[in-house]
Amino acid sequence: MITAWTTADRPTRELREAAQAAAAAQGLAYYERGRYSLAKLSEQHGVAIWLVAGRNGVEAVRGAARYRFQLNMAELRIREWERSGTDIPANLVAEFAPQRILDCTFGKGSDAAVLAYTLPAAQVTGLECSPALYAVNAWGLQHFRHPRNDRITAALRRIRLLPEEAGAYLQRCASAEFDVVCLDFMFRSSVRQSTNLDSFRPFASRGELTPELLAAARHVARRAVILKTRPQSPWLREEGITKTVGGKYSRVHYGVWICENE
Repeated sequence: MITAWTTADRPTRELREAAQAAAAAQGLAYYERGRYSLAKLSEQHGVAIWLVAGRNGVEAVRGAARYRFQLNMAELRIREWERSGTDIPANLVAEFAPQRILDCTFGKGSDAAVLAYTLPAAQVTGLECSPALYAVNAWGLQHFRHPRNDRITAALRRIRLLPEEAGAYLQRCASAEFDVVCLDFMFRSSVRQSTNLDSFRPFASRGELTPELLAAARHVARRAVILKTRPQSPWLREEGITKTVGGKYSRVHYGVWICENE
């Protein structure tokens, strides 16, 4: 599936140059917008996904689907954590007092944003192998400014996002390179009564958890691997799992593997 950069209508010189530089950094093509619609440009160049640089940021476009960087659930979770000190994944990670956290499945960035906010002393690294999601999220982390909470803005700036596929990246890491490794492949299956991922799915990669990837994560994690999954997931019965967290009627459970790598 071909992804390429262009600009919104009537771009400034600075905007055009920024889009060209971003395309070059990702190894993607850049096409002048001119007076053409994105549909016409797709016909001309065979591009399925456009990264459109505009005055208000970067937007990924695939047909009728559009994706822009937004805090969405991350902001709601941060508000709840401020009010009650409760956020299950953030509290699970905090148990291990990590200095280095790896989010192998960055996606919309909600988990990484909450972790960076609730654990300001930790370095949060995210991996995103979809060129479209990487481009939109990288822009958001660098440029999004929260209108009322400077600490959220600061948390976003501390996140390091890499254009990497989790399995390949983990294979290159040393043992115990990160304190906690987080995995979440839940976007591959729909959650009924929720449309939170509808704008996200057309741009996401279709990777999945494998025994090899889990083994690599357990090698790289010094303290723990934390998996977000469905309550009925067979991964929660995997050998070596230390504990599971999730309510009886919860649609989300977490599996924790304690690691003792040094």
